[in-house]
Amino acid sequence: MFHIASRFVILYMLQRLCVVNQIREKRMAFTKSNIKQARTELETALEKWAKDWDVDVKIGTISYSEKDLRCKFTAVQVEEGKTRHETEIERDFARYAFRYDLDPEDLGKEVNLFDGEVCTIAGIKPRNHKFPIILKKKTGGFYKVGKKAFTFKSD
Repeated sequence: MFHIASRFVILYMLQRLCVVNQIREKRMAFTKSNIKQARTELETALEKWAKDWDVDVKIGTISYSEKDLRCKFTAVQVEEGKTRHETEIERDFARYAFRYDLDPEDLGKEVNLFDGEVCTIAGIKPRNHKFPIILKKKTGGFYKVGKKAFTFKSD
């Protein structure tokens, strides 16, 4: 995954946008309305870049004052046949599974809760220290649990 938050990269791309040129020529301040236009043009420019690099791009929040503009965008290499969200879940699970005595291959496996309910391991939220493991219920809902809340289902 690429995390590109460099001001230089963003400024370079924004320099190619007509909004920035208009602001320079007219000495306009950044405003909510021209920021919306800048976002649209930035998304268009990034779509071409994303296609060339074969990545999925997401632009974060744009912060601005009268004279400057800041934003972060994230580019993710998405595996064929999967969505960006599925790719990020798998990547995060592989990265953090060891913290909870799990293997990266455990994602998607069925487990038993202590009340007998069968769920599927759906992901990890490492910032949630008390209940970091996400389990998907058979009915479609989710549980957030700790490692000691379930056992692996025996085949």
